[in-house]
Formats: sequence, C-alpha cells, structure tokens
Amino acid sequence: MISTVSGKELRGIPGLSIRVKGDNNTLRIDESKFSGESGVIIFGNSNSVLFDGCRGNYNISFGFESARTTTNHCSLSIGDRTDAVGVEISLRDDGSFVEIGKDCMLSANINLMCTDNHAITDLETGEILNKASSIIIGDHVWVGLNAVILKDTKISDGSVVGINSVVTKAFVEENVIIGGVPAKILKRGIQWHRALINELEKNL
Repeated sequence: MISTVSGKELRGIPGLSIRVKGDNNTLRIDESKFSGESGVIIFGNSNSVLFDGCRGNYNISFGFESARTTTNHCSLSIGDRTDAVGVEISLRDDGSFVEIGKDCMLSANINLMCTDNHAITDLETGEILNKASSIIIGDHVWVGLNAVILKDTKISDGSVVGINSVVTKAFVEENVIIGGVPAKILKRGIQWHRALINELEKNL
C-alpha cells in the first residue's frame, strides 16, 4: 500500500507516474500492474484512489492545474483483475466518484467523464443544471473500443458496452448488451467470456 504525502511527487512505481498537489489525498496500490504511460494527477484536497489488483493503461485526473481549479472530496476505485488497454478518467467536480468493479475488460480509447467541466445554469433561477455525481461500473463488465461513459451513469454486472457507444444514464439490469448514441439495451440475458470465440467453441 502506498499513501501520498501532501505536496510531494511519488516515484518508483513501474509504468505509473504520479503527481499530487494538495492536502489529505491518498493513493492505495494493491497488487496492480501498469502499462503504457499510465498516470495519476491529483490537484485538490481529500481525494482518494484505490487500485485493487487491476492491470493495464490508466490515465486519471482530479482537477485542472492549468486552470487553477481544484477537485475535492472525490474518489476512484478499480477492482481486482480489471484490465484496461487505454482508459482516461476525469473527476473535476467536488464530491463526485467513480467505481469500477472486479474482472472487467476495458478496451482502448475509453473515456469516463464524471463531469461536464463547464456549468449550465437555469436562465431564470441561476441554478446549476449539470452537477456531477458518479459513474458506477459493476463486476465482469466489458467496455468496447472508443466508448464514452458520462456522469450519473451505471452499468450493471455481466454487461457489455458496444464500440463507439455513449452511455448517458443508469442501466440497472444485469447481463445486457448496450450500445448506440445514446446507449440503449440491445440484447438481454447474455454472458460474455474472456476466452476467444475459437477457444470457447472447442470446449463446447
């Protein structure tokens, strides 16, 4: 387990660069392995990251240092045996969180955006209409190439997200294929396997 020290840059984790600027931020890495140019940037206070046995290429950002905008009280967790070819995760609104479960398979050029970055307000009341909340991905979820998963969404256990899909709402039903722009349920009652098709056919 590694915990950040306020204001210091941590080094020595193979495949992962870490930069932290702020107070009371924590980073835990339990049996995880990183590839490509994985990185974590935290610009803010009281944020937490947990890598719990995951593998692959992850790029994660809390806050906007270039814009001098901090992110506070946010969290990210990625579960055991979750693999990523290339995933970018952005948390830039206070109090938002991202949870990715166990045994997931995440393809390349995937974006999880727990924020719209810029505010949209009601013209009459001034109320902010697009505050961020969460992204929740269950266990054993397969996310296809170029998928975008936006704020206030959920993908339930055993599901598949199709290539180039944009997820804009919560899908509480398990074992479904979702796809499209915006994503909708395309098929129910499915089970996906890590084995290649030819390998699986030999064992049937």
